Amino acid sequence: MHAEHGWSEFSLDDAAVKQAGLAQAATTIAVADATKLGVRAFSQVAPLGAVDTFVTDESAADADTHPGGPRTLEALREANVEILFA
Repeated sequence: MHAEHGWSEFSLDDAAVKQAGLAQAATTIAVADATKLGVRAFSQVAPLGAVDTFVTDESAADADTHPGGPRTLEALREANVEILFA
């Protein structure tokens, strides 16, 4: 996921499946490790606010190990996404 470009996927087919799931879900929870924050893939799935809750590891907030993490977490909060650290 990317602060400015939202949720994305490298495969067009996977992006279509995720978009269909988002359209049908009453509540959405995304789970990804810190290495996915700040990454923009080929196909956009949805804006950040399309997800209700995001679960990641605590290192996502560490700019030294994950440069895109803090900005992406901030953008998720601005989009009213609940963030949980596991």
